[in-house]
Amino acid sequence: NIIMGAQSSKLFCEKALCIKHKDLEEGSVHVKFPVQEEEEEEVAPDHDVLSPPRSRVATIKSEVSAASSDHQTESSVVSTPRETYSKLVQAFVEVLSEGVKVRVHKLHGKVKSFKMWLEQDRLLFQRDNVLKRVANRPRVLALADIQSIEVGKQTQVFKEFSHDELPDDLCMSIILVDSTVDIEVRSPTERNAIAEGLVMLLTEVEKKGFGAV
Repeated sequence: NIIMGAQSSKLFCEKALCIKHKDLEEGSVHVKFPVQEEEEEEVAPDHDVLSPPRSRVATIKSEVSAASSDHQTESSVVSTPRETYSKLVQAFVEVLSEGVKVRVHKLHGKVKSFKMWLEQDRLLFQRDNVLKRVANRPRVLALADIQSIEVGKQTQVFKEFSHDELPDDLCMSIILVDSTVDIEVRSPTERNAIAEGLVMLLTEVEKKGFGAV
């Protein structure tokens, strides 16, 4: 069922996204980030994350995208308390705010590991390498720039021969107007949870108006 209790929804998302207490204790998943005393200029996603333009326009594909239709409000996502979200979207936001590990694929078989997390109306990507974090601030992707979410190996990047051995059920793509972010995760359950969660979140945010975020 799509609609769950708040507690069971969060437990489902935590299990699906493999956020475990052991991971948190060992530091592989960082729940909180240092508060910066001085405001830093945002860094837009660069070629580490984005892939070249696509030849076709994709559409959001997920049956769960209508799940939030009964939970509309007139307020923006950022200014609206999380309690007003649909319970499943709320649980997804809480889990993704903690962050998940992903591998971003590029043309010609290039792959880099990142931590991806949600911060208000943005997805952030940071290299999953302690040494790289010092030199590279997170890449920022606004939710408003996302056109759709595709599961599987649908994009030009994934269709390359160099990705033939990559399991289809571990892959998904974030589709932008002129580029893609092509992601590999650790399990089919994790892939489905992230893809469906993003679709539900984008659907709910779009109904409230990206301009107000």
